[in-house]
Amino acid sequence: MSGLFSISVSEARGLVAASTTIDKLTVVMGCASTPVGLSSFYLSASSAIAGEGYGDAVDTLCQIIEQVQPAGTPSVKVPAALYTTAGSTAGSYGTINATGVTGTSAVTVDAAVHPYITAEAWLKVVSGGTIATAPITIAYSLDGGRNYVTGIALGTATSYTVPHTNIKFNFGTGTLVTGDVVKVRTKAPAPNGSDITAAFTALAASSVDCGLVVCDWDMTAALAANVSTGLSAMRAAGKQCLCLFRTRLPDAETSETDAAWNTSVAADFLAFQDSSMAGVATYGLLTDASTGRQYLRSDLAQYAADVARVDIQNIPNCPADRREANFTLVNSSGTTVGHDEGVRGSSTGLSNSDLGNRFVCSMRLADQARREDVYSTIPWVMYAPDERIRTVPARRVANALTRVAVSAGNTALGGIVRFMAASGSVPAQLTESSRLALQGVIYNALASRFRTVIQNASDASVDTGLVQVASNIVVAAGNLVTVAVTLAPRMFGYIQTINVVLSVQE
Repeated sequence: MSGLFSISVSEARGLVAASTTIDKLTVVMGCASTPVGLSSFYLSASSAIAGEGYGDAVDTLCQIIEQVQPAGTPSVKVPAALYTTAGSTAGSYGTINATGVTGTSAVTVDAAVHPYITAEAWLKVVSGGTIATAPITIAYSLDGGRNYVTGIALGTATSYTVPHTNIKFNFGTGTLVTGDVVKVRTKAPAPNGSDITAAFTALAASSVDCGLVVCDWDMTAALAANVSTGLSAMRAAGKQCLCLFRTRLPDAETSETDAAWNTSVAADFLAFQDSSMAGVATYGLLTDASTGRQYLRSDLAQYAADVARVDIQNIPNCPADRREANFTLVNSSGTTVGHDEGVRGSSTGLSNSDLGNRFVCSMRLADQARREDVYSTIPWVMYAPDERIRTVPARRVANALTRVAVSAGNTALGGIVRFMAASGSVPAQLTESSRLALQGVIYNALASRFRTVIQNASDASVDTGLVQVASNIVVAAGNLVTVAVTLAPRMFGYIQTINVVLSVQE
């Protein structure tokens, strides 16, 4: 199945429901200018920046919080926190582009000062002069000249560090000429595998719960394996999360084409499988919620904001929802500058499960009423071939079902669990009354909460219905009783199987 939308009149697609608070709570994970650690939940971008500093992950945090919507659409705020990881891979610069520069001062970047952010940094001479001799006036842009900060007096300085970015330009002896522009691309720092493992270990051990973890760095399949292990640690601590991550952008330094980038990303992740993770493989011009800058970046920040915005069973940014706000695949001249997964793009296939590619991408429609609007493709997760949980909504619903089932089941443990000890070859078993009582507690919680989300909320059979409690149990030393529960919700037309284990000391 490709990532293009189609309509089928023969398959039920699910109904509408309200979501839970935890499902929308988001922890962004990535590098920032502040020390390693977990923040509190913020509800304003200005407070988040004041507390967490600067970096791509902070920008994503603010994008999720502020939820800047299209004109005419009410804005909302969604609480989000930041886990600042170590950045063993330092921020870096590309090659200085001084094409057309006529001044004699050699402008370089300071390789010992590592950038915080992914940017297209431009330094423009507004009023020229001789270095170390006032006056010289400059302006800078972090988004490829689309927005400038002007009126900066260089004075007698021989260097300039762009505020809040750690991007530092050095000026050699000579002149800067009015109108000259020096350009350089920067890459944000990134964690390595050990940094990721440490971050997830700390997050799993913390008192913070959340429904979404957003990893903001250039993910590879090798790093994704560390994330997968980290998500397992979180589940062991009772935290059911969906992880959103982004792929790298094409390498502009080598003029990598969209098609070559497409092939490289697909090959890297072809064998990776974890249905708790969804990879975003799109880039274009993203309008930052805090600054209004239009960065050439992945749309992960906006996509994560929209996943947090919609109810758990809904597909964000599909035509039935709305176009993707704050993101475009074309520049002001109408030239395509991003990856369009649809028929109007130069390369496709990253959102095509038939090819083994299970990414979330973006696309424009061949529709005169909304030709340049951007929509998401089918929101795949990185599922294994034998899994039925294959999309972001299915994973979010499954996570929410598991949370409620465990909470309800644990509430009942001890009070209604009675069992018969093992005898010979006969294993320990719940009494039938205890089995029915435990099943009833969990079933009632799920049927009430998810009656408009799942399609078999009325099936109360203890053996074949929504909640199935096994008769046989495991009793370990000290009477530690372990009960196996199977959840079998019908979601989006398919019966799923979710295994839950409850334990109590009897």
